Amino acid sequence: MLDISLQKKNESLRREFVASVSHELKTPITSIKMAAETLSELCEISDEQALRFIGVIQKESERMNNLVNDMLLLSKIEFDQMFGAETFEDIDLKSLIREAVSIYETESEKRSDKIIVKCDSAALRGNYTLLQMAIGNLISNAIKYAGEGVEILIEAKNAGGKTKISVSDNGKGIPPEDLPRIFERFYRVDKGRSRNLGGTGLGLAIVKHIAMLHGGTATAQSVPGKGSTFTISI
Repeated sequence: MLDISLQKKNESLRREFVASVSHELKTPITSIKMAAETLSELCEISDEQALRFIGVIQKESERMNNLVNDMLLLSKIEFDQMFGAETFEDIDLKSLIREAVSIYETESEKRSDKIIVKCDSAALRGNYTLLQMAIGNLISNAIKYAGEGVEILIEAKNAGGKTKISVSDNGKGIPPEDLPRIFERFYRVDKGRSRNLGGTGLGLAIVKHIAMLHGGTATAQSVPGKGSTFTISI
């Protein structure tokens, strides 16, 4: 009984710490962004060196801002804050996927990727915003890391009492040694490239916890050189 109480207390302290740190970081990050934007407007166009450094400040502050937002979201999902069963609704899978795809269509077109959707007339009960975010994170990952000119297939169906949503690509794939850790916080297959592309290292951890919040799982399969498949089963 004492161990359970201690565990709950530690979880509560951890939750409060993450929330406090994240909130404290948001103010200086916003200030840095505003200062950089103001400087870029005041600088002469010919002042190339100043503009280059301002660009770095803007890029890094945006990355920090995304990181803080992802940390806060993950904390809320993990500790069942704001996203309980009372926020669940009946969701049409086709509409959910169509909206998630629309967010990334421009980005995929820039990289000459082709997005294909195969979806049964299926429905599920869940939090629309979170599920859209999970699917969007998987689509975004495929666009960023699979390589240019790839085919991204999104499939969704009800089978055996479960709803399965998968995002597959025929791109670079993931090395076998990295696959078991792919859903861990801050784990990156290609650390340098991920940071350069603006990744926070929390996208797949968020996908996993969204699936868990819905009583489901998130899994990954991959063959180097042939592509990857990420599946949410609810």
